[in-house]
Amino acid sequence: GFDLDNVVIITGKRNEKRFYKDYKVEIIEIDLVRTNSSILHYFINTFSIFQSLLDLNKIIKNKKITVILSTGSYIAPLVALLGFRYKIPTFLQEQNIYAGLGNKIGSAFVKTVFTSFPDTKNLLNKKIKYVGPVLSKSIEEKNMSPISDFTIGVQGGSQGSEQINNLIFDTFNNWKGPKINLLHISGNLKVKPIDNEYVVYSQYEFIDNISDYYENLDIQITRGGGGLLEGASLGVVQLILPYVYGTTSSHQNKNAMYLVENNAGIIINDKSNDLIK
Repeated sequence: GFDLDNVVIITGKRNEKRFYKDYKVEIIEIDLVRTNSSILHYFINTFSIFQSLLDLNKIIKNKKITVILSTGSYIAPLVALLGFRYKIPTFLQEQNIYAGLGNKIGSAFVKTVFTSFPDTKNLLNKKIKYVGPVLSKSIEEKNMSPISDFTIGVQGGSQGSEQINNLIFDTFNNWKGPKINLLHISGNLKVKPIDNEYVVYSQYEFIDNISDYYENLDIQITRGGGGLLEGASLGVVQLILPYVYGTTSSHQNKNAMYLVENNAGIIINDKSNDLIK
């Protein structure tokens, strides 16, 4: 209900423009501090964080931004602080059941935090609105009809993809069970191709129309990020391999346990024989 000419998307320099190629929106890429290690990394890069704050401040002022929405992580505290300073309505979205440090800090300065899980923890803001997983209408309206062959989907997620990609190869390259279709979203990492007469293997770096992917799945092997709610909400059973080095050491496991407790998922470990079982 609004003009895309009035939308500005700000991302880190990670070639994320490719995700928006079908939309005529303005995209600004800036250097942002990002870490997979610890909070100490942010203190070491204090100057870079301050520079990001100046860059974002300039964009907000020059573009005359009137509403801010952030999906969390390293940019959330910066835009939340600027929104608070300029009295701009600012909203955050937290996709995990246990919020990361970025959204925890940012939540203290914003109007509302939208969450994918009910009873999300580790947020300072009390104005929390549970909205569930965000799905496009095209996915929700798909007819999930039975298919002739058993199909397994694989998504590595933004963190820990290399480990799960290797697990898939170790498990299915020598697969001797029933014939299966394997749809593997691998990200931009190189993967070992599976050559097995029992496995019809298709590998994708990125899938534009995710509804085409989901409508064919019986089971999905995935990380424990908030994105696992997407498949679960469509009735796809999730085999979940939580990544222990993500937003926190346990947030993906907490996400996974929510699905397990609601009979929508099974937790596996990184042993290929456990995946087969």
